[in-house]
Amino acid sequence: MRRAGRDGFTLIEALVAFAIVAGATMVVQRSLVQSRVATAQVADRMAPDWLVRSLLAEPLSDLDMNTGGRSGVEGGRRFEVRLTPLVDIDEDLAIQPADRTPSRADRQVRWQPMRVSISVEKNQAQWLTVQTVKLGRVRMTKPGLDGE
Repeated sequence: MRRAGRDGFTLIEALVAFAIVAGATMVVQRSLVQSRVATAQVADRMAPDWLVRSLLAEPLSDLDMNTGGRSGVEGGRRFEVRLTPLVDIDEDLAIQPADRTPSRADRQVRWQPMRVSISVEKNQAQWLTVQTVKLGRVRMTKPGLDGE
C-alpha cells in the first residue's frame, strides 16, 4: 500500500543529483577552456609560418624588383622581404625606368635569379627568417632606342 505524498525524490536525493551534474559540468567546462587556450597558443605559434608561406607563394612584383624588397604589417606581425640579384644583368641593356614605356620592339623581358630573404616577427625578440631563390622578371630596354 502506498502513502500519499511519498512519490518523487527527497531533498537530499535532489541535492546529490544536482551536485553530480554540477561537478560533471565543471569538468567539461575546464576541458573546453584548456582546449581553447591550447588552440590559441598553436595559432599564435603558427601565424609566422603561415605568413612566411603566403609571402613565399607571391610572385615577385616589378616594384619589389626595382626597390629591392618591401616591408609591412600583416595580421599584427611585422615582415620584411629583401631581394638581392644573384647575377649581373647584361651591361648592354638597361633596366626600364617607371616613367616611360618603350615600344614593343625595344622591350625585352629577362628572368633574373633573385635571393629572397623573408623575415617575420615571431614575438618581440625573435624573428623567423627564410631564404630561397626565385626568378624575377626584369623588363629591359636597349639604350638609345627609346626615343631619347
